[in-house]
Amino acid sequence: MINFYFAYEYVHDEILKSVERGEVDEEGFLLSEKGYCRRFDVSLTTVRRALQHLKEEGIVEKIKGKGTRLSRLVRR
Repeated sequence: MINFYFAYEYVHDEILKSVERGEVDEEGFLLSEKGYCRRFDVSLTTVRRALQHLKEEGIVEKIKGKGTRLSRLVRR
């Protein structure tokens, strides 16, 4: 069967995998949006959409001027 993926879904899933592997800094911050753009070779809009979905799922929280980090519910 063929899997059809939108780019933001792929980025979303890959970010989730990296979180599960513990690829966040000691304060729970993820890579920057531009860092994900370079890592996945996608647009800023695609990364923001993926992060927005993670935020809606309660996995991350965005902090203005700081970045995106794991929500308190997810952090250990």
